[in-house]
Amino acid sequence: MPVFLAAIFILQAFLFAAHWAIYATIVIFFAIKNHAAIVWLGILATLLSALFTIASVISHKFDNFFSRLFYRIAAVWTGMFFCYLFAALFTWIAYFYNSTLGRGAIDMDNMAGVLFILATVVGIYGIINGFIIRKREIRIELKNLPEAWRRKKALWVSDVHLGAIHNLGFARKVARAIGDLGPAVIFIGGDLFDGVKVKDAHALARPFAELNAEHGIYFIPGNHEVYGNEKEFLETVKKSGINILRNEKIEIEGLQIIGADYSSNKRAEEFARNLQSLNIEKNKPSILLKHVPDNLQVAQEAGINFQISGHTHKGQAIPFSWIAQWVFKKYAYGLRRFKNMLVYVSSGVGTWGPPFRIGSKPEIILISFEEKTIS
Repeated sequence: MPVFLAAIFILQAFLFAAHWAIYATIVIFFAIKNHAAIVWLGILATLLSALFTIASVISHKFDNFFSRLFYRIAAVWTGMFFCYLFAALFTWIAYFYNSTLGRGAIDMDNMAGVLFILATVVGIYGIINGFIIRKREIRIELKNLPEAWRRKKALWVSDVHLGAIHNLGFARKVARAIGDLGPAVIFIGGDLFDGVKVKDAHALARPFAELNAEHGIYFIPGNHEVYGNEKEFLETVKKSGINILRNEKIEIEGLQIIGADYSSNKRAEEFARNLQSLNIEKNKPSILLKHVPDNLQVAQEAGINFQISGHTHKGQAIPFSWIAQWVFKKYAYGLRRFKNMLVYVSSGVGTWGPPFRIGSKPEIILISFEEKTIS
């Protein structure tokens, strides 16, 4: 708890300082002279800096029309805030360039206005882009692939984040997109729920439970199930008829499918023990469903052929995409190889916090399998 509170304090301090940086930029470069306007802008900047923190606390305690509306406003503002923060930064860069190397060539009276208008346009694009679902197909080579799987496809969807922003309508939209592809098996890779309080989690999960897949639907928990009421969320998934894999292995027509639990696989040692207990057969193809794309060495040494993950959102939007790249390196997104194991990391289909995507796209992944002919 002390670490969590410290993180909240640091985040809030950053939000406060950054909001005041935007406030100062607007006052200076938009030449605001009216004292009352300056004071009210300062008060507004202070209140807006705490908006998302307050909304997050409320959304974990209540689920009603007003709590959802407040959270949505706070989340949208937080996304726009980052756009405006970049606008303020570039305004000051232009100012210092103009004052030194530029020798007054830039019209600073208009520059700030242009940059803040551009930031607004980018923010609107981010909202629209965040709700357009893309369907991506990848082809995976697996050694000793059973004949039956050369004619079937699997589907991976992760990070739906059902809650205050992504509601029943969004769940139905995602489920329709999945159903149109007709996969033989469906994998839900964690963070089906956002972790906030929801009155009727069963209703939100129902569109996924109603999907038809020859070999069933399988779910692994993500960190946001843990952040909320984990017991309630997992019970909801179970009662809906979706199979939950928590450090379990099943075999479907010769294909081993392993589901890794989020909570009990954070450290490499415990992850290795959990995989070892499943008696994975290295002469049979295997797929590991794991929410976070970490400890790849452990999975590879256990004999996993193909790992599918989510969690990263591909950073969702700048500057968080840079953080995702720093943390997960080349495994922040896309199809990669780790030694003799293939790894696909999805950007997910929903969003957390701001309903924005800039530099990433919401996606569901259709997976086709081929026999690996070269060892």
